[in-house]
Amino acid sequence: MVFSPDGKQLASTGWDQTIRVWDAVTGQVIHVIRGKNTHLECVAFSPDGKRIAGGGNDNMITIWDASTAAELLTLKGHSSFVYGVAFSPDGRWIASASWDHTAKVWDASTGQEFRALRGHTGYVSNVAFSPDSRWIATGTHDQVKMWNISGTLVELTD
Repeated sequence: MVFSPDGKQLASTGWDQTIRVWDAVTGQVIHVIRGKNTHLECVAFSPDGKRIAGGGNDNMITIWDASTAAELLTLKGHSSFVYGVAFSPDGRWIASASWDHTAKVWDASTGQEFRALRGHTGYVSNVAFSPDSRWIATGTHDQVKMWNISGTLVELTD
């Protein structure tokens, strides 16, 4: 689950194939967004709070309008579950983490795949952007990797 950037809403995923958007003050459900016959694993708000991204076991990321729950984009390219999703702080990119051992970077306005990040030997469960949107961190059960937006891997060591 994740709070909206202004803290007024909370979005959660569930086994019932939905994303529920809650009013964080009253606790009332604002929207129930239905997945495409899929269990939804992850959810993220865009930095401006106007869009919600969700991914799950249909191997796709779907983007919805946060105020109307209307579907805006579907991002296709993973060959297994999408387990993590994040918008870059500048709103330009969406990153996704998948059980197919990759993370992908997508153009947030067109939905086109920009770059695949390959190098993990297991499923990728987490993805995050740096505050300046120039770096992407990806994580598995036993590894963390950091990439620049061009896709160059920077090894992290203990």
